[in-house]
Amino acid sequence: MSRIAVISIIIAVFAPLLPGDDSVDLTEKMKDSLVFLEVSRTSWEQLQPWRQTAVSTAGVYGTAVGSNEVLTIAGPLANATSIRARRYDQNEYISARIKAIDYEYNLCLLELDEAAIRTPLEPLQFSDKYSRGKDLYSYRLDSSGSITKGRAGLDRAEVQFSPVSFVRTLYYILTTPSRPADGGEVFCLDGAPVGIACWGSDAEVGLIPAEMIHRFLEHGRKPPYRPFGAVGFEISSLLDPAVRKFLKMPEDCRNGVYVSSVYTMGTGSSELVAGDVILSIDSCPLNPYGRYQDPRYERIGFEHLIAQHPAGTIIPFEIFRNGKKESVDVKIQDIKADQ
Repeated sequence: MSRIAVISIIIAVFAPLLPGDDSVDLTEKMKDSLVFLEVSRTSWEQLQPWRQTAVSTAGVYGTAVGSNEVLTIAGPLANATSIRARRYDQNEYISARIKAIDYEYNLCLLELDEAAIRTPLEPLQFSDKYSRGKDLYSYRLDSSGSITKGRAGLDRAEVQFSPVSFVRTLYYILTTPSRPADGGEVFCLDGAPVGIACWGSDAEVGLIPAEMIHRFLEHGRKPPYRPFGAVGFEISSLLDPAVRKFLKMPEDCRNGVYVSSVYTMGTGSSELVAGDVILSIDSCPLNPYGRYQDPRYERIGFEHLIAQHPAGTIIPFEIFRNGKKESVDVKIQDIKADQ
C-alpha cells in the first residue's frame, strides 16, 4: 500500500475526532425560526420639532423565541408606526406588536398576530456558550425571502457603550466577518444560537450575548417590564500611589477605583459620593481600572455587575470612605433615555 493511501486512511479515521470549525449548516433548520421585519416609522424635524417627518421604512431581522414571539434589536423600532413580519416561503406579511422593549440595552420582544400565522414559529433556544477564537455562523432572512449565511470569529467579550443609548453593557466582539452583520441577525456557535448582532462593520461585529437575552426575555414576558441597572456615577483609574496615600488607603490595599462624580439618577446615585473608592461590587473585587475577574469572560468592566440585575434589586458595595472601609447596600436603578 502506498504512503498516500495510508495517509488518506488515517485522515478518514481520525478527522472526526480532531477539533475543527463549526461547519454545521443550519439553513434548513432556520426556515421556521427566522423572520424579516418591515418597520414603518416617523420622527420629528430637528429645526421644527413640532413637525413630523415623512414615514420611512426600514428592514431588520428577527429570531423566533416562542410560537408567535420574535426577538430583535430595539433601535430601529423607535417611533415605529407599524411593524410587519414575513416568514420564509410566505409572501404575505403578518402584523406584529411590541410586547416588551428596552432601548438602553437594545432588545425588543415582538408578538405576531396568531390568527395570521399558518403554522407556529419554531423557537430557538439561546445558549450561554463562549469560546474565544472559534468561528460563529450567522443566519438571517432577507427581504427577498432567502436565508443568508455569514461567518465571524469570536475574539473577546467586552463592556462597551450601547450604539443606541448612553449605557455601557456586555457584547461579544467578533472579528474578520465574511460580510458586515447587524440588524438583529442570529449567530450560532457549535450549532447553538449565542447572540444577535446589533452593530457591525467590515472589521468587527457587536453581538448581544445570550445571557443578556435570557434576562430580557424573563422579565419581558412578565409585565410590567423591570429594566436593568444603569451606572449612576463616573469613575477614574486609581494607579497613583500619591493619590492613594492622600485618601489614607493602606499600602496593602491595591484594589479599588475612584468615584470622580455622582449623577442625580442611576445605580449608586443615592448611596455614593464623589471621592469614594469602590473596592468591590457584589463581592467581586475591582482593580484600579474598574474591571473585575469574570469566571467566563476574564477581565471586564464593572458595569456588567450592575447590568445583571433588574431595577429594585439590592447588592452590596464595599467602599473606602473617610479613611476606612465600609459596606453599603446599593439599590439597582435604571436610567431611561428620556430622563
